Order: sequence, then structure tokens, then C-alpha cells
Amino acid sequence: MKQAKGFSLAELDQNENTFELNSTNPNRDESSEESIVLDILGDSTTPLIQLQKAASQSTKSNRVDLFKAYQKINSKFTLKRGVPIQEKAVFFELVSTMLMAGISVVQAVRVFSEQTKHQYFKTVAQAISYQLEKGQSLSEIMHYYSFIFNEAEIGMIKSGEITGRLNEVLKRLSIEAVATIELQRKIRSALIYPGIVVAFVILALYAMLRFVIPQMSQLFASTGLELPTITQFLINASNFVVNNGFVVVFGFIGFLTTFYYFYNSYIGKQIFHRLFLNLPILSEFFKSIYQAKFARSISNLLNAGVSIVDAVNITAGSISNIVYKDKIKLIAKDVAQGITISESIHDSPYFSNLTVSMISVGEKTAQMDDLTKQIAEYYESKTADMAENFSKLIQPFVIAIVGAMVGAIVLAIMLPMTELIGGIDSI
Repeated sequence: MKQAKGFSLAELDQNENTFELNSTNPNRDESSEESIVLDILGDSTTPLIQLQKAASQSTKSNRVDLFKAYQKINSKFTLKRGVPIQEKAVFFELVSTMLMAGISVVQAVRVFSEQTKHQYFKTVAQAISYQLEKGQSLSEIMHYYSFIFNEAEIGMIKSGEITGRLNEVLKRLSIEAVATIELQRKIRSALIYPGIVVAFVILALYAMLRFVIPQMSQLFASTGLELPTITQFLINASNFVVNNGFVVVFGFIGFLTTFYYFYNSYIGKQIFHRLFLNLPILSEFFKSIYQAKFARSISNLLNAGVSIVDAVNITAGSISNIVYKDKIKLIAKDVAQGITISESIHDSPYFSNLTVSMISVGEKTAQMDDLTKQIAEYYESKTADMAENFSKLIQPFVIAIVGAMVGAIVLAIMLPMTELIGGIDSI
């Protein structure tokens, strides 16, 4: 963190743990205090005047812990948003490497805050380094930023601090983050083709209804022919689009917005997460993803020294799918009562026989961390292969849907055209 007018935060903490805010003191250097506050906030959106106001209202011997004031105000004014996993991977890698070199975690985090180009994560890293200077542990601090670090990461780091293996844990987290980035890249690349096709079809259909069909409808109206049902439906749809263009556009945007919020609601997640696990083709893909995450989290946590009960509980909090989350919570309750994981998932449709068998062997041979790691690697490899072949699997369905839409439009246009040409020939 940069120094404020010749004073670093570390030096200030050595000389005085709290700042005098006695307004009656004529010798108080307000400009220096403001520089220190700005140094802590960095690029945060927290207004300086609000922080100073909170500090001035402190009633405990007119002293205030600047960190507590920062936390209170920053939680109200700073938007909570996630950080790209690429940035987290760099954070874990850099801090791990510097710890192995004998550098303190405070200095390591501060170096990261100076190196990163991500402005929001820079602010968070600056706050973390200041909290570390105040004596808090890294895992405790990460709880304040649970919208950035998930429960599995926090649990592993806490265990690493207890066992003195923090650098190893951070290195493992960095490796896992890189693997996740690669899997996400493959999934995104697999979705590019169907996404482009769907977008093109929507734009082409709108253009047909807005510009082409009105011209054809005028021609049909001038002939006085009785139009087929499918043609009349297409003309009615075209008339609606032409006369209510803004309604169509904003209605579509409103639909997407409503769908987004419903999908992210608890009820929406219950519906769609369960649906994804029961759809043909997609069900196997999603089950592989979540079994890999389950096994990888258990393996990492056990390897970091976390107990099996805590490992399952932490894993439940790190899984995004509601169905798997609820099931893993039940597993945690069973494990706490002495029931093994393999017994708890034996009849579950969301865990394969392979997963059940390998976990059972791991529990009997006390090699749970190794065998769950093998399960994770197997399903991660399977998921990557399925992602690469996903576009090939979905291509026939996309072609069928596009073909049906194009065929319906062509049929709606050609049927009256055929009757019109036939009438001309008869004359």
C-alpha cells in the first residue's frame, strides 16, 4: 500500500494503535489524517466525509479504530461484486509463492494489491492487507468477502493456517482455479455455436416479420384469395410486430430480465436445477460436473486437515446446484451421526455407482482424500470431453428447430403463391 505523506500504516500502528480524534486539539494534522484514510480506501467508492463523520461520532475516549470505521462505512457504500476466477488464481499463486520465499502474508497481499490491474480486487486486497496488519487471520478476513471467496476456499485456508501449511493450500487452490478456468473455457466454446445460431434465428425472424411479410401480405390482399390458416397467422404476427415494434422489443427485454431474476430466485433454482438434472444428454453432463466438484472439494479439504464432518458441511456451502446442495447437507447430518458417506449416497440418483464404490473403498482403507481426488479427476476429464463434443451433440437439434421454422415460413408464403399461379394458368 502506498505511503501517506511519509507515514506508512505499519509505522503508524507501531507508534499508536488508534488515532486521536479530539476536535479540541489545535495541533491535529487534518491533512495527514485525510491522506491516511484515502490510503486505506484506495479506489473504493466509500465517501471520505462519511468515514470521518463515523470517526468523529466515536464516544470511547474520543478514539476510534480506523479499521472498524472503514468496515462499517465500506459495507454500506461499496457494491458487493464477484471477482474473475483468473484474478483469484493469480492471487493464490502469488501469495503462495511469496510465502514459500519467506515473505509474510501481509507483505504478499500488499504486493498483489500493487500488481493487479483489476481495480475492485485491488481495493479488496488493500483492505485485506490492512486487516492482516490489525492481527486478523486471512481466513477470518475472507468471511467479510464471501461474495468473492467460497466456503471451500475459506475452509481450506483456515485449516492451512492451523496446520502451518498455508502456502501448500494456496498453491493447491491456484491449481484448482486454473483447472476450473480451462473447463469453463471449453464449456463456453461449446455454447458459442448454438448461441450464435439462436441469436441469428431471432434476428432473422424479426426482420422477416417486420419487413418481408408486410410486402407479401399486400400482394395477397390485392388478389382477394382466401389465405391458408398458417399464412393468415404469419400475417397477423407480422401486423402485430409492425404496429407494436416497441412493445415487442421491450417485451422481449422484459421477458429476459424476468427470467433472469426468476432463475436466480430460490424457487427458480429449485425448478431449473432439478430440470437440468433430468434432461436427456444434459443430465449426464451436469451430474458429472457436480460429482467432480463434490469429490474435489472433499479431497482438498481432507488433504488440508479438515475433519470429514466439516469437509462435507463446507462442500455443501460451495456447491451452486440446489439439488446437490440439499443432498450434501443431508449427507453431512448422516456423517455427524456416524453413517458413512457411501451409505448416505447409496440410493441417490445424483451419485453414480462408481462414486459410491470408490468412496466406500476410501472409507474402509482410510484413503478418502486420494480416492476422492481420483473421482474428481475422472469426472473432470469426462466433463471436458463432453463439453468439447457438446456442439456436435446439440447440432442436430438446432438444425431441426431452425429447419422447422424456415419450413413453416416458406410453406406459409408458397401455399397462397401456388393458388395464385394456378389461377393465372387457368385464365
